[in-house]
Amino acid sequence: TSDRMLPWGNLRESISNLLRANSIIVTNSPADLSDAGRNLIISEIGRNKGQSIFFTTVEYKDPLPVFPGTGTDESPGFEISSSGESVVLVTGIANPEPLLEHLGKSFNQVTHLSYPDHHNYSDEDIRRIIRTFDSPGTSHRHIFTTEKDAVRIREFTNIAEPYRSAFRYIPIGIRFLNGDKDEFDKLITGY
Repeated sequence: TSDRMLPWGNLRESISNLLRANSIIVTNSPADLSDAGRNLIISEIGRNKGQSIFFTTVEYKDPLPVFPGTGTDESPGFEISSSGESVVLVTGIANPEPLLEHLGKSFNQVTHLSYPDHHNYSDEDIRRIIRTFDSPGTSHRHIFTTEKDAVRIREFTNIAEPYRSAFRYIPIGIRFLNGDKDEFDKLITGY
């Protein structure tokens, strides 16, 4: 590919290491990746004979409370798709666009507070989040964040109700595309 190693690109290893891999997993693929798109990526990677290539995508799961014990505990009935109101999204990740797009499909308005990747939240950040949640002319119902950011926000034990109950994080998972999971599982268990 045309990508480069960190810090100039996204790669953590040299692209030449693809040559020695038994299997390659292409992550963050679009959920609706076509066969043509898949074949284009495979040709760009330049797969060697005998190498397996698998494609995965990010799968967003139902939101969970950032602060357990707030009366909103792990409510299995809470589904993002069942909501139509406005929400605040707080992110401290490198690329929040896929999450924004995901929430935009289910909510009338997503007010995004974006912080740098690996951000350490401050008391002022929490006050800004609460001010945004309470902003005039809006009817924000939830404050969503990532699982990574939830760990940092959970350190603020002084967040009062109803804000404490409004905080929810969106867990993510990985889903193999095009039936690749069965083939991948067979490869691993047979190794």
